[in-house]
Amino acid sequence: MNQKKKYTRGTTGRTRMNCSVAYQRTSTAPALVRPVPFTLIEGGKNNARIQREQMRQKRKAHAAYVSQQFAMALFLGVLVLSFFVVSHIAYKLDTARINAAIQNVELEQMVVMPGDNLWSIASHHGIENLSTQETIRFINEQNKLDSTQPLMAGQRLLVPSNHNEP
Repeated sequence: MNQKKKYTRGTTGRTRMNCSVAYQRTSTAPALVRPVPFTLIEGGKNNARIQREQMRQKRKAHAAYVSQQFAMALFLGVLVLSFFVVSHIAYKLDTARINAAIQNVELEQMVVMPGDNLWSIASHHGIENLSTQETIRFINEQNKLDSTQPLMAGQRLLVPSNHNEP
């Protein structure tokens, strides 16, 4: 059996020997011989060590990925929680500001005229330190109005008196 040896070093550290000129008889006659390519791999014991090292590296990379995902989820959770805390504090401060503004408001009764709406009435009878929207909410609460029903001409409303105007 004749062999031409060609040695190469693979990425796994094993030595490969490409034997491209091994001969195999195709019949009993010595003249009919054809080449059979094959690869001989040496270093099988080192291969197990290399595979263990590769698995160790994969586990390490996976653990780093999982810890990174956990850290991101924790960060987002803290961010959402802080948003809710800040929103709650702002709501409480806003409620306290509105309660302080309406604490000493004097009310007067008015008759709704044709063409009046809550925005125009709240703009005309504004409460100091309150927006027009907040004044509308106050008028709705004082008169137990349904926000889906329009005002009717001749309807009587309790509104902040004009001398409270800003």
